[in-house]
Amino acid sequence: MAYTFWANYLFERIARLFIHEGTGSDRTGGIDPIHIEKPLLKYGYAIGTKHRGKEVVWRGSLYGVTDYEDRFTHATVSSPMYSGSRKIGKDCFIIDNNSLRNSMCHFVHRYAIMLGHAEVTLITLLFNARVSSVPTVRNTKEQTLVDQWRSGVYNGRLSTILDSGFLSVKWQDINQKSIASLQEVWELRNNILNSFYTDIGVRVTWNKKGNMIADEVGGNDSMLLFNIDDMFDCRKRGDEWHNELYGGNWSTRKADELNYDMSTTPETESLPSGADEIENG
Repeated sequence: MAYTFWANYLFERIARLFIHEGTGSDRTGGIDPIHIEKPLLKYGYAIGTKHRGKEVVWRGSLYGVTDYEDRFTHATVSSPMYSGSRKIGKDCFIIDNNSLRNSMCHFVHRYAIMLGHAEVTLITLLFNARVSSVPTVRNTKEQTLVDQWRSGVYNGRLSTILDSGFLSVKWQDINQKSIASLQEVWELRNNILNSFYTDIGVRVTWNKKGNMIADEVGGNDSMLLFNIDDMFDCRKRGDEWHNELYGGNWSTRKADELNYDMSTTPETESLPSGADEIENG
């Protein structure tokens, strides 16, 4: 359940990076932008074509030998109700997710695994923090009683047990010295999520201990632009191909939340005036 939640959440975050304009919507005879992003993110590319007089963007496969191993002459398009072949550049055009035509599935999969494990570990620590020992029992009756009691503790309810057999239960203290603290796991969860955003090209605020120098901030900004601009340029090329082939005015822009000013960087932390003399005695 944790993995499914995070996989869906991360895909949604990526799908919100770009705004497609001029495509219309299904209700107006056009294409909903989400139907463009879905095949891009899932398969690494999408195939735009016309079907029964209507423009569509579908998934499919590419074939046909050319001088380059990543360029093809034809495409097969697929939908729940139709499949067929198209000639690239004449009957269809291609939109790439990035320069290598990679999907985001493996990328999201790895981060969803890490975030899912971090969440399960955090929940486990939260529960185990309510008790400091593990019971040992002699028979299944005592085990049932203890399980019922622990279930109440898990749900935040301290219950009573009306059975004299419970008095024979022994408690073994738990050595929690090797178990990470709740704060450490929470910070790990946030750092994993921040790394995800950084990898797709979204600036985040890192809780870094110590001073952050301007070179570090500038270097991070360069990587952000490098990551997200590749995906952005591929979508713009797809828009231009569509406009040349079918007319119209397709365009793509970055989401408003991404239009931060890269020319400004956070001020570095510094000691107050006179603090250096105080530190030096």
